[in-house]
Amino acid sequence: LFKGTVPCPGWVAQKFGIEENSEVVQIKRRRHSKGKPIVVDNRYVPKTFGDNITEEELIQYSFSHIFLSKFQLQFTQGNLEIEAMLADETIANELEIDVGWPILHRYIDLIVDGYGCILTGDSFYRGDMYKYRSVLYNS
Repeated sequence: LFKGTVPCPGWVAQKFGIEENSEVVQIKRRRHSKGKPIVVDNRYVPKTFGDNITEEELIQYSFSHIFLSKFQLQFTQGNLEIEAMLADETIANELEIDVGWPILHRYIDLIVDGYGCILTGDSFYRGDMYKYRSVLYNS
């Protein structure tokens, strides 16, 4: 787990509508299932939110839960991309799998009306322990 204030990368600044190199909070965490690492997250949040998220919350809860319960903010839009790929050495080490093992890479932007994008970044999932399911409704 890593949570710290970092200079904002250009691509994140564009998403958050702030200046490049201004301060943001980067959160890296590894989540487990059945005693094995299943996903590595590398996310960015604006400093005003990130400074108030505890390590305990990051271990126990999803970002959706944290933003709703702590800040009373509900995501109104999510932009999500998922692609299958093979683990490089860094991801393989973090997920405790072999280099070249199949993984799912997920990129996400989460948006709240009135705030814009308040969370962006990547997740890398073990291909053998993660299933993606989507339910769509026509209103």
